Amino acid sequence: MSVFFYENFKLACKDRGTTITGALKAIKKSTASTGAWQSGSYPQLDVCMMLADYLNVSLDYLVFRNHDTPATPEKPRDEIALELFQSLPEESQMQALEYLKALHTITHDKKKPGRPKKIKNPA
Repeated sequence: MSVFFYENFKLACKDRGTTITGALKAIKKSTASTGAWQSGSYPQLDVCMMLADYLNVSLDYLVFRNHDTPATPEKPRDEIALELFQSLPEESQMQALEYLKALHTITHDKKKPGRPKKIKNPA
């Protein structure tokens, strides 16, 4: 089994000026599994994602890249979203657009202050 994850994790920590323990504490995760990672095991996907985000590297870098490859910052979210969207078939793009419109409406409505109710004059 590969030890790329552990080596990449260690290098990304060094590049960010932290340690493996420091990074795990920062994302509120235990350091108990690091020995297994050194032996070639991988953490759960959610832990990998949190670490990549905290260390400002791609998930691909942490999991697959050789430790000789320098860490590269994650692409901006809008660039990733556009690439993902463009890779979908047209029908799926339409579904994704509808979902985003609905999500926008829900989010936008939550931010709107409620209209005060009219009080009838009891005269």
